[in-house]
Amino acid sequence: MKMFSKVSSTAYGVSTRIRDRSKCYPKIVYVACNNCLSCFKLCPYNAIYIDIDDYVKIDYNKCKLCSVCSLICPYGAVDCQWVPTSSSNQSGLKHSSL
Repeated sequence: MKMFSKVSSTAYGVSTRIRDRSKCYPKIVYVACNNCLSCFKLCPYNAIYIDIDDYVKIDYNKCKLCSVCSLICPYGAVDCQWVPTSSSNQSGLKHSSL
């Protein structure tokens, strides 16, 4: 599941793209959330819970940034903020000023 991410819905279905060393930091958009609990039921790391006021929340200490919650939400209520991760071959590069 970490290999692909949903880009958009098209007339032919859902188009996907291969993820390029990026991580999904999920955020719940409460205006769009209908409390269907799909994300809660299908989170492989049990990182999504329901608080005392019946709001769906994400426990970022348990979240492994897999993006399953954003892909399975039928209402698009889990917004994925894609943050690129540094690749190992670029970490040692130095930039020189001209």
